[in-house]
Amino acid sequence: MQVNVTKEKLLALLPQRPPMLLIDELVSIDSEDSCCEASTRLMVSADCALVYAGHLTEAGIVENLAQSAAAMIGWNNRNGAPPAIRYLCEIKRFHIHSRPLVGDVLCSTVATSATACGVVIVRCNSSIGDTTIAEGLLKIQL
Repeated sequence: MQVNVTKEKLLALLPQRPPMLLIDELVSIDSEDSCCEASTRLMVSADCALVYAGHLTEAGIVENLAQSAAAMIGWNNRNGAPPAIRYLCEIKRFHIHSRPLVGDVLCSTVATSATACGVVIVRCNSSIGDTTIAEGLLKIQL
């Protein structure tokens, strides 16, 4: 389902604030029972704290995906309370194929693959156009 949650409304879902907010828009979210998938968008800007030498750093790519997962979880748990702080516990089978340049639009997709004992495993993919630039698994404490 298209949701088009803009940067201003993302502040209700995420504890991060500029210059560490690495999502411009929560584009879509689909939930079925225990599985959920979401898509986000980020235009890489020069004023981002995780841009170095004109590229989004590897840490910036991982942070974008972690925030995408947190936005998905926050959307599903929204209740008017301040956004919950979540912790990235593990990065697994993660591959970064290239780094986005300032001005590139990074499209990220995250999907839950398992949830147990207060932890969710999220499959992640980032692309620029049709080119995958990063993919892997993140484990996030709920």
